[in-house]
Amino acid sequence: MTRLPNHPAAGKAGIALQFAIGHPCPGLPEPHRWPMPRINSFTSLIALLVICAGCQTQRGKLRAVDLSDGVSQSEAMVIGQCYSDKHLGGGKITSIEDGGDHWVVVAKPVSFDIDKHSGKITSQVGPSYDRPLDIYR
Repeated sequence: MTRLPNHPAAGKAGIALQFAIGHPCPGLPEPHRWPMPRINSFTSLIALLVICAGCQTQRGKLRAVDLSDGVSQSEAMVIGQCYSDKHLGGGKITSIEDGGDHWVVVAKPVSFDIDKHSGKITSQVGPSYDRPLDIYR
């Protein structure tokens, strides 16, 4: 009598037994159990990639802001959108108003200030930042 080698089976099993009762292929995962977690994992991966791509785009726009000549209204909009996406759940910015030495970013549900000279972000509700690039650190 020749003995068959006892190799690990495919899937999640360890060593396949020579005599098994109950499951016809002990080395294979049960067919009704594996597709759903794989689909959920795939969907989660796609969602994560889309979110990260959005963050990278915003981060790139934020890096393009030049603080050496002060913060213009359009630059304040970029800074405000990044802050809003990170801390306000992507709340819509309704306007950027001139507050003298700072920009007042009016967003739903709150507003915050951006200093015209340094870009410092001051918020009564969320975190404040000395530099706009610190939003993504």
